[in-house]
Amino acid sequence: MLGRILVGIVGIPLLLFLLLSNNFYNTPLLFLLSVISILGVYELLYLYERKNIFLNKILVYPIVFISLLSFYFKDFLNISYLPGIWFIFSVFIYGLYLIFADRLENAVNEFGALVFAVFYLGILPGHIMLLKNLQYGNYFLLLIVLLIWFNDTAAYFGGTYLGRKKLLPFKASPNKSYMGLYFALFFSVVSVYFTNWILKLNIFNNGLLVFTGILFGLIVVFSDLIESVIKRSAGVKDSKSLLPGHGGVLDIFDSWFFTIPLFYYYVKLLYLFKLL
Repeated sequence: MLGRILVGIVGIPLLLFLLLSNNFYNTPLLFLLSVISILGVYELLYLYERKNIFLNKILVYPIVFISLLSFYFKDFLNISYLPGIWFIFSVFIYGLYLIFADRLENAVNEFGALVFAVFYLGILPGHIMLLKNLQYGNYFLLLIVLLIWFNDTAAYFGGTYLGRKKLLPFKASPNKSYMGLYFALFFSVVSVYFTNWILKLNIFNNGLLVFTGILFGLIVVFSDLIESVIKRSAGVKDSKSLLPGHGGVLDIFDSWFFTIPLFYYYVKLLYLFKLL
């Protein structure tokens, strides 16, 4: 518990600086996402190997990293579809490797594992850059990151100290409780009001704030469960042990990978229908 608190005290301000800094063409954010992506690949390959799926590491690391970079450079090069081009080309490259290395026995598993790695640790984190580049991008980024932190923390404490009735018998996370869910949703709504209050921006009206808090509160819970499915399938509780009380990079940022990209498209839809 103490380790978890100390990591939060030191880590949260540093993360917020890297996320919200606009210096040097958003390179602090690129640095943060690069670290998450590279360490995430290391942990994901470890989980794959526990399931007897062995990818070519010399190819996987640059393929995933360049996928992330494509989101950063697409605006500089004025090629909006650059991430899509690289995604198709990266799978093609790995296919060539399988052909020339005669790795036919587990080709289906390797293809699937490679595509998931690029999607999970290249494309999804890349959407964090897309969100930041929107008008009021720092506001949206702070709002969704605080929502995730409030949600995770409230679910942990509510479930640990008050959770008796289990939510559902999920094998991926059998300790989820109704009280943890209630705490998570309540503090998700609190977090969006808190962000609105500290930034003095009334981009969302009150009804939309409540709806956003509840909707993305639920998305955070199930994003966490998706990563738990991967870990449990590999027979481990934590992807690695990077930070005390938190586990590895995939454990720390699991709720980000689906929640923030979905929030980006949610904001785009709100703009499309003139609700913002």
